[in-house]
Amino acid sequence: MLDDARPVFFSYPSGTIPQYPKRLLGDSNSKNCFNSANSDFAQTLNEDLAVAWQVMKTFCMLVNLGTQTQRLIEPELIHQTMASVIYRLLHLGFATSSLDETYRIGLLTFSYHVFLQWQDIKFAHSQCAEKFRNHIKGVMSADNLSPGFIVWLLMTGTSAFFKVEDEVWLRESLRECAGKCNIRSWKDMENSLKSYMWIALLDEKHGKEIFKLLRHLD
Repeated sequence: MLDDARPVFFSYPSGTIPQYPKRLLGDSNSKNCFNSANSDFAQTLNEDLAVAWQVMKTFCMLVNLGTQTQRLIEPELIHQTMASVIYRLLHLGFATSSLDETYRIGLLTFSYHVFLQWQDIKFAHSQCAEKFRNHIKGVMSADNLSPGFIVWLLMTGTSAFFKVEDEVWLRESLRECAGKCNIRSWKDMENSLKSYMWIALLDEKHGKEIFKLLRHLD
């Protein structure tokens, strides 16, 4: 994934991608995973991509709930979600500047960060990071992307790949879009991120640090 190479596993007709965990599928209508803030996007989103988004969003909700109730998520559920979501996203492909591709890249980057990064290990110079940077910079002015979704994309990229203090374009865009969303506090930021998907246990500390830097860096 980091080298943008063709997947080795599940690449042939006989290599069926693992099924999504049933408990994460929820309602049969995949569009129900989008709240009112981003439901307009969901109406034109590729169906397979919408289901992957629903599964990952539900997984995040379960992790957040488990943190609050001090109940651990079963390792099997983590492994099944990781394989079923990431490999499907790797095998999907859309037009470069399309909304589907933006959602795919954003969700793939988020999933990479959630499942495949340990102990703050980051590969800042990977092809995946460059692809993310180039794509997001190219679509940020699109009329079909809300400021809230751009904030989520940029925070996702920062968590996975970048240091906000080193990326002028990223922090300027974050400030601009956060302002458009009337984000004035970390609580506002966290609520905005949760409306898409967010795991507080994983990124709350880092997210707060980013928010503070945005307020102090020129």
